[in-house]
Amino acid sequence: MEFAGSHSLKPNKKIYVICGENSGDNILSLIVERLQAEYAGCEIRGVTGPKLEKLNVKSLFSIYKIAVMGFFEVLPKIFEILKLIKFTANDIAKFNPDLIITVDSPDFCFRVIKNVRTNYPDLKAKIVHIVAPSVWAYRENRAEKVAKLYDHLLCFLPFEPPYFTKHGMKADFIGHPIVENLLKYKQNHVRDKNILLAMPGSRLGEVKRHWQVFIRVFKKLKKDNPDLKIKVPIPERLKEYLEKNTPKNLDIKFVINEQEKFDLYNKAGLGIIKSGTSALEAAVFNCPMVVVYKVNKLTAFLAKRMLKIKTFTLINIVADQDIIKELIQENFTADNLYKEAVNILNSDKIIDYSEYINKLKTDNSSIENAMNIFRGYL
Repeated sequence: MEFAGSHSLKPNKKIYVICGENSGDNILSLIVERLQAEYAGCEIRGVTGPKLEKLNVKSLFSIYKIAVMGFFEVLPKIFEILKLIKFTANDIAKFNPDLIITVDSPDFCFRVIKNVRTNYPDLKAKIVHIVAPSVWAYRENRAEKVAKLYDHLLCFLPFEPPYFTKHGMKADFIGHPIVENLLKYKQNHVRDKNILLAMPGSRLGEVKRHWQVFIRVFKKLKKDNPDLKIKVPIPERLKEYLEKNTPKNLDIKFVINEQEKFDLYNKAGLGIIKSGTSALEAAVFNCPMVVVYKVNKLTAFLAKRMLKIKTFTLINIVADQDIIKELIQENFTADNLYKEAVNILNSDKIIDYSEYINKLKTDNSSIENAMNIFRGYL
């Protein structure tokens, strides 16, 4: 029996997908489920994470080979990454897909597509990128370069398309799939001040830069409140490192299960959360939080001279004001973090980010909006 709306009478479609980190894997998995349902027998392969692999997408290699953030952090892996760019472009040419979908990770994805455009000009595939590069934050000239590489750009922020359409590119705001996917798990729990949700990052480099500051703050908070329960949702691959580098007497629980993470978003009285997708996820649940981030000093030196924004949390960007407290780079210290954590724990203020979360939605679901575009290319 075919799914309603299945396109199985058409020749089997070939689709190539690329993501470079967990958030991209999450987004692509939602899309691939729909593609597999509507295009029975379609063949999908590419650069994948664990969720795509569970959907039987054939993986060229794991995203964790390219999951690096920062200008200088990438240097130790630069030659390996350059080889993987060429390897991926060659694989795309051999596969000869009808559609190529890349998600986020612009430094990798854009170089792959540039290689494809340059070395395989006869390839007929339509090429779509999901998650606009943050040209509104830095290097606005990238918009024109992206317009030359891609047929279509799907944006998660409502103000992004004009940066690209002025260069003749098709660009549409589709809404944010992570927001929509999480809203069904949101519950109106009373916040438990004895539960601390800590999220140091999904990449090993991030965790190494953040974790010892987290530990120092945990010790202070546990001294203040011996009943404090510290819960840390992490990818399973980071568990061994964190267990080796965490004092046993803190009695920290590392959480692998995704549903348990959602429960913590609903119940925690405080979140200490790395800037990025995790902070957006926590905001969907109105979790009181401090957002943190640190890169190496050389990357920070360059970033300060390039960035046009002074806030990094998506809720703050959408609100155009500092709704959520951020501790970035030199401000990310144990003393500062402890102070902000205590402020939140001592406050009775009701947190509600829904006004800003709603700005990341459209009348239709983002996945349906994306599918409407993909159908035009398949």
